Amino acid sequence: MKRCLFLSAALYAASLTSAQAVEPITDPAFASDVVDRYANHIFYGSGATGMALVAIDGNQRVFRSFGETRPGNNIHPQLDSVVRIASLTKLMTSEMLVKLLDQGVVKLNDPLSKYAPPGARVPTYQGAPITLVNLATHTSAL
Repeated sequence: MKRCLFLSAALYAASLTSAQAVEPITDPAFASDVVDRYANHIFYGSGATGMALVAIDGNQRVFRSFGETRPGNNIHPQLDSVVRIASLTKLMTSEMLVKLLDQGVVKLNDPLSKYAPPGARVPTYQGAPITLVNLATHTSAL
């Protein structure tokens, strides 16, 4: 448990140091070049079968796809391709939690019941309320 809490705290602290103000890219061609450079590096260095990427900055949207949707089918990922994201939902949820923490909207020790709809039955774990940190560190037994 302590190790999980330490890891969560370390990830949160690291995200704060990397959340510095970044100059927005106003030239669409330049934004596209930046996405291409990073996406190429990520895809060709990963050994993945395929990759789809959408980058959004203000009103700019850049979509790039690489490889195939399945090995050997020669079908490139499209905007409407179905993708199995597996455990990436944990990463996305954690990122949203970090943003809400940073904005002061939530606190890690807030009980889950604080955000449940009125009348909802919220389980407890070992007689204690389940908190957001329990959910984030997978220690809620849910």
